[in-house]
Amino acid sequence: MCIRLSWFYQYSRYTPRYMHIIVDIRTRAPHELLVPKVGIAWASMWQRQRRDDKITLLIYEHQEKLPWFHYVVAPGHYGPWWKKSLKPRTGNEVFRCVSFSTLDVYDTSIPTVRHIWSNAHALYPTLYEGTFMRKWNEWWRKISLKKPTTLIVPDIQIGRELVEIYDIGEDSIEIVPHIPLDPYTAGNWFQQLQDLGSYFIYDGGYGEEANLMTLFVAWEKYIHAGWRHQLLLLGMAGETLSSITHMLRSLDIHGSVRYIWALDEASLAHIYRNASWWIYTGAYYGAWPIIEVALAYALPLLLSDIRAFEQYEWIKVHPSHTAEIAQCIKLLEKTESIPHIRHHERTYIEAYEKILMKK
Repeated sequence: MCIRLSWFYQYSRYTPRYMHIIVDIRTRAPHELLVPKVGIAWASMWQRQRRDDKITLLIYEHQEKLPWFHYVVAPGHYGPWWKKSLKPRTGNEVFRCVSFSTLDVYDTSIPTVRHIWSNAHALYPTLYEGTFMRKWNEWWRKISLKKPTTLIVPDIQIGRELVEIYDIGEDSIEIVPHIPLDPYTAGNWFQQLQDLGSYFIYDGGYGEEANLMTLFVAWEKYIHAGWRHQLLLLGMAGETLSSITHMLRSLDIHGSVRYIWALDEASLAHIYRNASWWIYTGAYYGAWPIIEVALAYALPLLLSDIRAFEQYEWIKVHPSHTAEIAQCIKLLEKTESIPHIRHHERTYIEAYEKILMKK
């Protein structure tokens, strides 16, 4: 297995030509904040380092438009199949697309690099999906990934999964770590979030990969030892909410664990700003770059000792050891925040320059 590291840790004197880059941040769900957040962070970073390039964001009509970017509004999901090409009729520029969207490539005539953050849906299929729909979705995803694009993954494990599950050629895969993210934009938040006290944040997935039962058993040990902090579960549990509620009641910890459904950005900013700790102890990390949001708020982290978190130097725990997780939760309370050492953004730009210019 020899997936390239995208020259990420190498110095480059390479000077590419002027480029016009389409940044695809389309998302069907208005509450899905991470795709546009990461895409806009990438576009802003690129503009700071390469001022002569042009950036255009590809969005759907319902998505927010920022005044300092150019936009192209794509037809809706059920819009015309003959989508208008994004490529200009004339131009001496190098035209590329950088996609952060989970949707299919919009314009196949444009050389595209596509970010793949997780394969959890293939490795840990939900019980509610059904055999036929699961096979259909996996077939369609395989067709989509086989298109002539370069796939960017955050670590080598995701790349290996793409090769083994979807038979993707290793030459199509590049490794670039998650880019740093800024905190959520503050604003008016829901008053129901007031007076939460001291709390831990869980902002990960809700499938089997999250290993939530083990976390809840560890939390039961933590609470019964006399601690009185809360655990906030963020995100969309979907069909698993009823089973989560059952687990919490069976362990008698429903009073200290609170599930908060999808929130707007201002409310998430309030929750993260006032949180004390951030936890993810699942067996597989399929929650995209949400961990970078926690780092933006300099929160102490309790993480699984898995490949996805190798670059994060925080408290690590085996995802199946409930007693150890409970002890580490107590240890995390005494841990002061330590700023995460990040690569200079020029290092990320050089990696992407190499990838984009070879297309």
